[in-house]
This record gives sequence, structure tokens and C-alpha cells, in this order.
Amino acid sequence: MSSRHDCYPQVKPIVCPPIKHINNCYQPQVVPVIHPVEIINKVHTVPIPKHIWTYNETTVGGATLPPGPGFPGNGGFPGPGPGVGGIGTGCNPNPCCGFRRKRR
Repeated sequence: MSSRHDCYPQVKPIVCPPIKHINNCYQPQVVPVIHPVEIINKVHTVPIPKHIWTYNETTVGGATLPPGPGFPGNGGFPGPGPGVGGIGTGCNPNPCCGFRRKRR
């Protein structure tokens, strides 16, 4: 059996120019990027008051007083008066001296 195409002569095939297909492939490449940082430390002085008190104490001679009966707690020596305290009490409870006790 013969086909219909058998009667035609064979021809040379036509070869087209190749079609280029490009596959892009990306590969990471490390590139150093340098960022210089300059650190400047500034020192600023701030005046802070520091209060310092100096004391000068002078003892001067006075008149000699005759011994008296004294008050209790004063050791027999005449003192400033009753209710003020004896010798060596450390604090004058008189409110005009600024030493007031806090009320609770």
C-alpha cells in the first residue's frame, strides 16, 4: 500500500538559527563595606556645692564666782537657772535655740 506522500520528492529540511534561551543563575558574593565610627567622649564638669563650716573656739578667763548652793543636777555649781539642764546634758531643750523635738 502506498501513501499519498510517496509521490512527492523528498526535500532538504530547513534548519533555522538556534533560539537562545538564557538561564540566569545568581550566586552571592561577599563585598566588604566599611563604615568608620568615631566615638568622642566629652567630659563636662558640673559644680556641686559642698558646704564646709569651720569653728574657732576661744576660752577667756572671767571672774571667779563664790561657791553657791547650786541646783539639783548641776553638781553644786551655780548654773543658768532651773529647767535649762545641767552640766554635760549635750543639748539645750530651750526652743529658741532651734533644737525642737518633732511631734509624733
